[in-house]
Amino acid sequence: MRILVRNWGIIVWMGISLFISPGLFPGEGSKDTQISPPAKGEVILPGDKLFIRVEEDKNFGGVITVSPEGYIILPLINEIKASGLTPQELAKIIKEKLEERFFRKATVSVLFYEKAKEIPSSTSRQESGKVGKVYIFGQVKSPGIVKIPPGETLTVAEVIILAGGFSDFANKKKVKLIRINKKGEREVKILNMVRILEEGRLNEDVKVKDGDWIIVPRSFFNF
Repeated sequence: MRILVRNWGIIVWMGISLFISPGLFPGEGSKDTQISPPAKGEVILPGDKLFIRVEEDKNFGGVITVSPEGYIILPLINEIKASGLTPQELAKIIKEKLEERFFRKATVSVLFYEKAKEIPSSTSRQESGKVGKVYIFGQVKSPGIVKIPPGETLTVAEVIILAGGFSDFANKKKVKLIRINKKGEREVKILNMVRILEEGRLNEDVKVKDGDWIIVPRSFFNF
């Protein structure tokens, strides 16, 4: 029984590590990586790209973009409000969350990878004539940013298709749509894309808005 439990723990941990796409996070020692140490007191803003590193697990972290609402999403600890914090303050929060459940000791560093050229607005949707952005992560073939042309609308299914479709290990029944409403509250909706894409229940599909996040989790049973 101990061997079985231990093996399942390894499988789960491998699944969590594979959640991070190699295309989003540059390999260690990349010559193209330009990482800037934070100036004293400099705070994180929406649109900033951060380089997050955990010494105890090189698979954790990488380059992560702060959403227009000021959040980042990390495996294991999910969503964290990053805007308004210094990199040191964010590193401390990540460290505390990891040490609560996953590490006896976590050594976390947060650096600016690229500062935002302009602060993206979560309130200026397509009516402003600007290109909207939807962030899609997890088990799709091309995770990252999908742009919404001015005056057009996209659904969750269409965003997934534009991101190259599902990977082989995607959990299609539990796709998560995250949205920050006008009150600043987080709204989460779980979509069963099998019903929408394979059974043709298109009425269950949802239109996305500028700043939305779509997360496609990994299924541990698609062997």
